[in-house]
Amino acid sequence: MATVTDRTIDRIECFDISHTMGEATIGSCVVFDQGGSRRRDYRQYAIHDIQGGDDYAAMKQVLTRRYKKQPLPDLLLVDGGKGQLGIAKEVLTELGILGDTLLISVAKGEGRKAGLEVLHFIDHEPLDLPMDSKALHLLMHIRDEAHRFAITAHRKKNAISVAHHQC
Repeated sequence: MATVTDRTIDRIECFDISHTMGEATIGSCVVFDQGGSRRRDYRQYAIHDIQGGDDYAAMKQVLTRRYKKQPLPDLLLVDGGKGQLGIAKEVLTELGILGDTLLISVAKGEGRKAGLEVLHFIDHEPLDLPMDSKALHLLMHIRDEAHRFAITAHRKKNAISVAHHQC
């Protein structure tokens, strides 16, 4: 992580939003520390009362619900670009807890191709790390785990909804 920040990072929380055409929206939070993933700290959030497909509103709801009750990690990672990162900053500012937490979003690069990820920061220019960067691989792994966890929850919610409507 030294290529990304000179801060000590003990805890990382990563968020992702999953839906199908705005339906059955789920937010996920995965947690990693020095020992790896902390599955017992993973959380899923059912999203309510937003316009279908509004990823920004969904991200705002998830982050607000999480950080009204939980302390901030050393690094808050969101799947997405500058917009999602701006939402994270807005939520933490509204809650009065922006503080020293490092905020980063990881977005697919040109053509949304995996392997061309760009890191966005609140306080400096985006960073393109080389593909052999250990920091990039770690952040991509954490982002992919948040994505997997969100999709798994979304599919389960969708299956329950379909089964309910067939009865």
